[in-house]
Amino acid sequence: MKRVLVILLAIALTAAVSATGFAAEEKEAVKYGPNVGDNFKPFTLADPVNHKSVALASMLGKKKNTILFFMNTTCSLCLAEEKMFLESWDKMKDKVNLLLLSVDFDPSRIEGYAKTQEIPFTILHDPEGEVLGNAGFTGTPALVVVDPEGKIKEKISGYDQNAVKGYIRKLTR
Repeated sequence: MKRVLVILLAIALTAAVSATGFAAEEKEAVKYGPNVGDNFKPFTLADPVNHKSVALASMLGKKKNTILFFMNTTCSLCLAEEKMFLESWDKMKDKVNLLLLSVDFDPSRIEGYAKTQEIPFTILHDPEGEVLGNAGFTGTPALVVVDPEGKIKEKISGYDQNAVKGYIRKLTR
């Protein structure tokens, strides 16, 4: 009886370790995602402020890069980077499309935030973080620059004020 119990325990332990390894491999794939030069996976998300849907495809082909800035309205680091875009928007708006992709769970939070902060760019709702994951990120802030053909030109993960300022500087020259 003891021997059967030990064998069953060994089988259960082996299965648990295998499942954990598989989950870790899946997480690694999401963590790194697509690279610069790869096509960005198409998406359509809700715009809770203007009560419509916006597709990435509608931004492409217009001879402008599109910035996808992943954020959360309760993330102070996200708001600090978003403020840099806001301060430079008048100089940038003719050179780039900018979409804020919020991973907030509640779309009414986004709508209230956009109105109180007078956000001039489109905020899309990515409540499950699907587009964030497709970009290869697991948290915010994060940024992807997509060229007019839909290829990734640049990726910035996490709070990197110098990288964001540098990119904005390139756009506003």
